Amino acid sequence: MSGGAQDLEALYAVGRGLADGDDWPQWRASSEFRAARAASGR
Repeated sequence: MSGGAQDLEALYAVGRGLADGDDWPQWRASSEFRAARAASGR
C-alpha cells in the first residue's frame, strides 16, 4: 500500500503545482490532440 500512497503524493504535487502556477502545459506542435483542443475553443 505504501507504493500507492507515494503515487498519490506525486500526483497531488503535480496537480498542486499546476493549480498554483501561472504557466500551463502546452501541446507539442506534433501532438494529435492539439487540433481537438483548438477546435473545442479552450
